[in-house]
Amino acid sequence: MVERILAVETSSAWTSLAVADDGVVIAEAEHHDARGHVEAIGALFADTIAPALTGPPVTGVVCGVGPGPYSGLRVGIAYARAVALAWQVPVVGVCSLDAVAAANRQPGDYVVAADARRREVYWAVFDPTGARIDGPYVGNATEIPTGLPVVGVPAHARDLITFLATRSASDPARWDPTPIGVELDDHGDGGARTARALTGRTLLTAQPLYLRSADVTVSPRASHPVTAGVTWT
Repeated sequence: MVERILAVETSSAWTSLAVADDGVVIAEAEHHDARGHVEAIGALFADTIAPALTGPPVTGVVCGVGPGPYSGLRVGIAYARAVALAWQVPVVGVCSLDAVAAANRQPGDYVVAADARRREVYWAVFDPTGARIDGPYVGNATEIPTGLPVVGVPAHARDLITFLATRSASDPARWDPTPIGVELDDHGDGGARTARALTGRTLLTAQPLYLRSADVTVSPRASHPVTAGVTWT
């Protein structure tokens, strides 16, 4: 049976989709717009991916779960989960930095870094096999370990396919991912708690890795305009 995988990646300014049969990409589509993920993803699927889905059915969906900015990251994960539900197939998440590392392996230890906005970067350290050995973190670029080469390209959907191919031999239960619970959503400690919790984990549930708190928060003292002064019985 052909293993047909749909990959969805939106952790950067790119909206990226790809479909692969037994690890070989047969169709892909991308759009670059940091604020256009919602508008682009459906059109990319309809125009390029859907016409390639003749023949064998899709057997699984993989999505990049970041770290990445809030809005775009949510779009890709929600889309991946929705189509997996519609097709009744499993969906797994992959740390987007892990996917880049798998597609850009180096002869020694190296860093994969991605734009986190706010003049910060997301980063993690990988060994020559592409295995993450430290991170992911978010912070100033000066926090990246010195003396290591840095891969600074954004993640794309085909990188997720490459990641699955490189991990299949060592991870036969790849469609039974490790859950990401609320304990991994550290919201503001620079990723340290998330990094500890993700040690040794590669295939994850399709939930976002934000690594920091939201730009806008609601004060706990603020009264909701609808419920202010209302007594519930």
